[in-house]
Amino acid sequence: MNISDWLATIPTTLHAGCFSEIEKLSGEVEQAGQWPKESLQLLAQHSVLKGLISELRGGEGWNGPQQLAAYFQLAKSCMTTAFILTQWHAAVRRLEIHASDAFWGQWGIGLASGKVWTTVGFSHLTTSRQHLHTPPLLATPVGATYFLDGYCPWVTGGAHADFLVIGSATEQGEQILAVVETAAAGVQAGPGFELMGLSASCTDRVDFRQCQIRQEYLLAGPVDQVLKIGSGGPGGLHTSILALGLASRAIDYLREQSSNRPDFVDPAAELQSDLERLVAAMLGLESGEATMSLDQLRQAANSLALRATQAAMAAAKGAGYLVQHPVGRWCREALFFLVWSCPQSVVRSQVCELAGLV
Repeated sequence: MNISDWLATIPTTLHAGCFSEIEKLSGEVEQAGQWPKESLQLLAQHSVLKGLISELRGGEGWNGPQQLAAYFQLAKSCMTTAFILTQWHAAVRRLEIHASDAFWGQWGIGLASGKVWTTVGFSHLTTSRQHLHTPPLLATPVGATYFLDGYCPWVTGGAHADFLVIGSATEQGEQILAVVETAAAGVQAGPGFELMGLSASCTDRVDFRQCQIRQEYLLAGPVDQVLKIGSGGPGGLHTSILALGLASRAIDYLREQSSNRPDFVDPAAELQSDLERLVAAMLGLESGEATMSLDQLRQAANSLALRATQAAMAAAKGAGYLVQHPVGRWCREALFFLVWSCPQSVVRSQVCELAGLV
């Protein structure tokens, strides 16, 4: 399936106007560094949130290729909005696996409409703070529930969420997964770090001090590696698809420039060929017909995002180095993929590539 045919699988409820409206807002979102409320409302209005929720839970249940196509287009339009959506989606996927019917009865309609927002806080169970001997967040059992002390180091939009899906270690070295309302006693979400890019995602730490987990909000555990319970679907491809969407936008810019500068025709064509190859590999992974591993795709997508955005910068020349120029923003956003949920194997491959080692 070529890229055009794949993008045509996006449901008609999500028309191109949604992406163009979000793209118009993207520069303002970045410069203001403020939570992109209007862009997220557009996603709800165009049924994107419903599309990412299964039919069993009252959504439209888009299939894997449709979800990835929507993310690709959204990343081309606004990386900040796309990134925030991945964190909402990660929370929703965990809730679909673990949360009760009663929970969905309480929160489901709000999640699908965007009137209730959620996000995740469990990077410290996978890639963040893994070098520390003491876990940053500890859950202590008291009766049938737990009390949380410590912090989640990276939470996107915690200050704008109604509840969080968080992971925590226990004193016995196991892990739990739970829902915590942000208005609960002992929860303090930071307003957002000032980042090189994507500051409007309001990503910051969330602190917990003797925060009690409601018994009905304990989703899973205590077990070893709680995030492996029921994991699956296209979620592992979200970082790669956003990198490919960003690369595609930069390649489009280079192709636009090549109409008046013929020396850019061949480089743009080569980058486009790489993009099409990686999209095909990604769809192969999603369908179970893999031609490369998930980590190999991630590293290749990272590399393409870096190369494509820097090629666009070279084409833009001095104008691209101005803060308000979109090419500069794309370059900063490409660097994000070097640190976002990056497994150590991908880090090693990326460093070796940058060092000129095979």
